[in-house]
Amino acid sequence: MRSENVIGRIMRVISIAISVMLVVIVLVICAQTFFRYVVFKSLSWSEEVSRFLFAILVSWGICIGIQRDSLIRVDIIDKKFSPKAMGIFRILYALSGMFVCAVLTIYSKTQIALGWTRSSDALQIPMAWIYIAMEIGYVLALLSAILKLLQEILSYCRMWRADKPMKGGDSL
Repeated sequence: MRSENVIGRIMRVISIAISVMLVVIVLVICAQTFFRYVVFKSLSWSEEVSRFLFAILVSWGICIGIQRDSLIRVDIIDKKFSPKAMGIFRILYALSGMFVCAVLTIYSKTQIALGWTRSSDALQIPMAWIYIAMEIGYVLALLSAILKLLQEILSYCRMWRADKPMKGGDSL
């Protein structure tokens, strides 16, 4: 129960951060539009800020999608198989999601190392800072995927336990 409370708080903080990033993206794009078409001077940094924030927003949002079970999936599979078979599929989905998150986390370390040698065009900040922010999202997504896998395994075990006949003529 305590771990669920901590996870809930982390997800709330991530949701707030994503909301703030989205508001900043909208404000920057509105400012860029205003400056371009009213002032007739373009902001050189606005597109880059929007792109970086959007990439970070997506990488941080993955963990929320995993936690809320709202990622893309094929619904026809859910309708074709029995609940026990679907339990196995959900475990396989969680394993594949965990694998993808692990690969993203591992390979983002290479990007971070290369990012210290490159700067962004308009803002002139090391690209490693952007990659670090994205890796935070990948690590959070990996942790969410591990938790989702454990939840699916526990759910599957409970399903099997509920189907076993009771011993000694016991009834509910």
